[in-house]
Amino acid sequence: MGRNYVRKREMYDTAAMEMAVQQCRKGRMGYKKAAKTFNVNLYTLKDQVRGKRTKMGAGRPTVLGPEVENELAECLQFLANSGFGFTRQEVKEHVGEYVVTKGIDHVFTDGLPGDDWMHDFEKRHPQLTCRKPEQLKKTRVKAITNREIFEDFFELFRKLCNENNIMNNPSRIYNVDESGFPLDASKSKVLCQKGVKQLFNVIGGSGREQITVNGCCCADGTMLPPYVIYAAKNLRLKWTEDGPEGTNFNTTDKGWMEKECFLDWFTKHFIPNIPPARPVLLMFDGHSSHITLKLVIEARKENVILLKLPSNSTSVLQPLDVGVYGPVKVAWDKLLLKFSRQNLGAPLTKELFPGLLKQLWAHEAVGGQNVKAGFKKCGLVPFNPGPILNKCDNQLELVASIPTPTTPSSTPSGESAPSTSSGESAPSTSSGESAPSTSSGVSAPTASSGLSAPTASSDASAPLTRAATPSSLEEPCSPASRSSTPSDGSIKDFFVKKLTPLLNTRKNETSGIRSKAVKRQFAESLTSDECYQRLLNEQTEKATKKGKGKGAANIKGKGKKKGGKGKLLLDESDSDMDIEDEFPSKFNCLMCDVDLHDVRKCKMSVQCDICDGWCRLSCSEMSVEEAATDDFHCKKCVPR
Repeated sequence: MGRNYVRKREMYDTAAMEMAVQQCRKGRMGYKKAAKTFNVNLYTLKDQVRGKRTKMGAGRPTVLGPEVENELAECLQFLANSGFGFTRQEVKEHVGEYVVTKGIDHVFTDGLPGDDWMHDFEKRHPQLTCRKPEQLKKTRVKAITNREIFEDFFELFRKLCNENNIMNNPSRIYNVDESGFPLDASKSKVLCQKGVKQLFNVIGGSGREQITVNGCCCADGTMLPPYVIYAAKNLRLKWTEDGPEGTNFNTTDKGWMEKECFLDWFTKHFIPNIPPARPVLLMFDGHSSHITLKLVIEARKENVILLKLPSNSTSVLQPLDVGVYGPVKVAWDKLLLKFSRQNLGAPLTKELFPGLLKQLWAHEAVGGQNVKAGFKKCGLVPFNPGPILNKCDNQLELVASIPTPTTPSSTPSGESAPSTSSGESAPSTSSGESAPSTSSGVSAPTASSGLSAPTASSDASAPLTRAATPSSLEEPCSPASRSSTPSDGSIKDFFVKKLTPLLNTRKNETSGIRSKAVKRQFAESLTSDECYQRLLNEQTEKATKKGKGKGAANIKGKGKKKGGKGKLLLDESDSDMDIEDEFPSKFNCLMCDVDLHDVRKCKMSVQCDICDGWCRLSCSEMSVEEAATDDFHCKKCVPR
């Protein structure tokens, strides 16, 4: 049946037709009266009464039948939600193979369903649609299927919120993340002539330039002013004009977020723009530019709790990625398109960027309902981790349903490997060559007994209860051990077996990973005493290794020598040097606040290896020999 077929007769109600047939057969009504009374076709009624038609209803039955089709529709939805969706062509090929395997009568040409069957199948199941999925790395897939990581995060989040009494106070929960904003529109579609092979759009830039914007949102729906990072050595004044109110600007060599830049955002942008109520919780991903000892020290001073999200989980747990940046990028692309129409061929320069960013920050896509929806979908505010944990279970259920052989074999199905002269069996392949090791499938992490989260209406302080989860894959399956045409089983099993991973002969990827590296995959509170001490030890160890490589400071002779992490000792013989050119105007001791420019009061100074601050040698409680060879940590960084 063609997809443009138009029915010549209206569909009739099967129950009404049955009642009309009964009335006619019992002689209570004539054909015309029964057809008019029950609103059915006269000629169809006559055929039914006379026995020319034995089937009620219109059209021939579907090839698979309603039950199998419903199961197939549910299977396709389940696979798509688990990250293994099938294309239309794959569905047609697998359905054709399934029909031949089961011996089902069909009218498919060459045993393969056509486009008309696929169109009618989607029409019979309107809950299905065809969309382009987002590409997700294998590492992220492993992370979002590891229930243990998510349980640990939600448990830590609830613990921090309950201990600091902010669970029911969304105005004290924040999320920060940077994102690149392109300078040329690229997502908009335009009308053109059918059949055009090449279509282009005139832009002012290269199409690949972008500017980093660090955004921060609050769980109550508010959005902080943006923090813009340009790729430049120096910041020009005209690059900062006409931007959103309260916007701060900075520069880095490549225009990316760096450690010093993130620390500057925290101290000079985040703290001044949030209410004075404390404590507050700040969540961000575990990128190296976000985790420094200086940041932890400043956060502890300001009573800000830093919560690092689990690795490779921002697509699920970061509100900015889940609910905000998507609509924001769509609105930004529309502004870029409008700008390109009003300035044909002109690039969006750094001077014009703040003005366009101001229009974006006034758009309804920024803040409001999108921010609240992002926190809600992540299961944070209101606290409801159930949907996230259930999604992990669905992933594990899919992987657990894939058969796994105990002994992978490279011999083709139905053949035995030939024996060698030594009596050992030699592996054989269809081509006679050794098969290369491949790994196309995604192996699931080990499934631990998980926690079933309380619902949104339940008490957030209630403990998460343990719930059984499906067992996960321990070893991948080889192509030879997989049956491409199962003799029995449902159509869901038939489709799931198409996802069996190929043989993986490589060593276990996690066998050589250190325990602390595995531990970093989980969420952690960076402002906790344990994490603070760990960062301090890492900083000390790093400074010690760096100092040994460069050698200790030499305090003899004139001038200055460096050792350790930028340690500098000033001898009194350097009294004639121009210190004003070497150090900023405000250069005071960390301990006694004496001006270190005055060489008469400060004969020698030593630099802290953590905060890079300076103090007099007499305040450091170190001898000249110790200052020249050992690392120095001031009392503000390491309380004694």
